[in-house]
Amino acid sequence: MDAAAAKDPELRRASIQALRLIGDRRCAAVVANALIDPYPSVRVAAAEASADLGLDETAPTLRMLLNQADEAVGEIAYALATVGNTDDIPAILAASGGPVTEVARRRSLLAVARLLDCEERLYKLLIADPVTCDTELLAWAGADPSRRRALTLYHSGEDEKALDRLARSDPRLRPLAEKPQADLFLVAVALQS
Repeated sequence: MDAAAAKDPELRRASIQALRLIGDRRCAAVVANALIDPYPSVRVAAAEASADLGLDETAPTLRMLLNQADEAVGEIAYALATVGNTDDIPAILAASGGPVTEVARRRSLLAVARLLDCEERLYKLLIADPVTCDTELLAWAGADPSRRRALTLYHSGEDEKALDRLARSDPRLRPLAEKPQADLFLVAVALQS
């Protein structure tokens, strides 16, 4: 890339997207460098490339970037979920609990669900209309008194108490209960379904 082209963020973004489409994992160093680009659109493209190509080498950079609450945080969290591990859940939740867009927050929750192996179930709950979602939640709760109480708390807007109730009997949910936020109860339900 010549000097003039290197100054154009859209060209840098398109270059990263092209590397992603080519699919050659040898581009890990270029993608890792693009993750720290000053332009969010380039960082998003790099995060998507990291996730799609499974570039484990980018995990340290992705972890570092979680603390920068900007429009790229959702994609960075999701990329980390593809190359990281469950130890990254608290950092992802901390990043998504700050001043981020609704889309970034939900993308971060999908990242957590990916790490917990319940992404597809969470996605279905997030896109369901309210009646379908409530039907799914009632089916999940069934006759279990603890789940029914947690669901009542959730419907009363007491997400933190609802998560805490579930975490008492399911240690997998403790990291979620420690960083409560909107829709995190749905991650717990997806995990337990």
